[in-house]
This record gives sequence, C-alpha cells and structure tokens, in this order.
Amino acid sequence: MYDTPMSVKDVWMPPIVLSNAADGISLLNTQDGMDGSYLYAYNTGTIEWYTSTNFVAQCQINVEYYPFDTQNCEIFISPRTIYANDLNLFSKSQTVETVLFEENGEWDLVFTSVQNYTWYIIENRWQ
Repeated sequence: MYDTPMSVKDVWMPPIVLSNAADGISLLNTQDGMDGSYLYAYNTGTIEWYTSTNFVAQCQINVEYYPFDTQNCEIFISPRTIYANDLNLFSKSQTVETVLFEENGEWDLVFTSVQNYTWYIIENRWQ
C-alpha cells in the first residue's frame, strides 16, 4: 500500500504556529475546522496534510513610493518546541494556492512564492 488516508484526530500532530500572526500565536492544527481535515501517510514515512483556514499575518509595509509601491509579505509557519533535526516541515509547491483568493480594489496580488528555511534556535539566525 502506497498511502493511507487518515483523520488528523487519529494522528499526533506537531505543534505548528504562524510565527508572525497579527492576532496572537496559537497552534494551527487547533484552528477552527482544521481538526476535521485529513492527511495521507506514505510508506516512506512522509505525511502530507491538506487543510485550509484563514490566517491573519502581520507584515511590514513601506508606502514611500505610494501609489507605485510594491509590498512583500512573508508568512512564517514553523514548529514550536521541536528541534529542526526532528521535523522536516516543507511545502510541496513553489507558489501559494490562490484559487480561493478574493480580489479587492486596494491592491493586486501579482506574484506568490514558497521558500523553505531552517531556523536554528541556538544560533538565532536563518540559514
């Protein structure tokens, strides 16, 4: 058997947070609706978790060149209380899924990307 679908309620989930949350840091896997999502466990030891929720991230904004400015908003999803050596958290995609994105009249979403970083707490720097 290559993969096994499972309920998130039946599997231990590492404590994962949105590190730059605007509304306070809380565990993502306890957000409304996420405990009803499913994951797929593969015979390689990899687990894929497909879920959706609304995140409110805090981003620095520079309006020096308004209305011709460009903004970058980084969203940091990271494990808490688990060492980088014990958990490999990564995205399978190079872009953010925008199927459910709702346009507004104030700004345009023109580009998304996903980058994976490893944060070493002891060294206190991105690598």
